[in-house]
Amino acid sequence: MLFSLNRLLWQWLCLGLLLTLLFPAARASSELIGPLNFWLLGAPLASLAVFHRHALAPARRRAA
Repeated sequence: MLFSLNRLLWQWLCLGLLLTLLFPAARASSELIGPLNFWLLGAPLASLAVFHRHALAPARRRAA
């Protein structure tokens, strides 16, 4: 389950990066959901950071 979430987040981030680079409208802001850059790049990047932090936490505890 967790590894499929990791893969989904990476795919979301890559797709968001491509959309942001190829379509200028993807850099705009929507009244309904807010800034699209956040949802295309910021949210998956922050989620990946939290995911990897929790995945590495047991290893850090053992090393300390």
